[in-house]
Amino acid sequence: MQINKIKLKNFKSVKEQSIKLLPNINVFVGVNGSGKSTILNAIAISLSWLINRIQRKNASGKHIDKLDIKNDAQTSIIEIEIENNKKKYDWSLVKTLKSYSSTEVSQLAEVKELASI
Repeated sequence: MQINKIKLKNFKSVKEQSIKLLPNINVFVGVNGSGKSTILNAIAISLSWLINRIQRKNASGKHIDKLDIKNDAQTSIIEIEIENNKKKYDWSLVKTLKSYSSTEVSQLAEVKELASI
């Protein structure tokens, strides 16, 4: 199993960023506050849904916290793409601040499918 891509929108200090990951090793380098830990935190949040659903069917993972939504935004989105046995699975997590509406919703069908394997 391998993570192919992570995409962040209005997550912590990141307005919008898509990162393709290499198969063997990836190194994040940057000055303090450039977003290295933000990327790793987004990956951890996304993978928590897979781990918890492997352990218990339909279990929830870690949610995007309201404090993780970028200051000037109402909605934050994390999308991840994982490849397992040459098949790609992707899912997204969405958090919208209370009193705001959004057409974006979390898409978790493929994490459930991958967890069932």
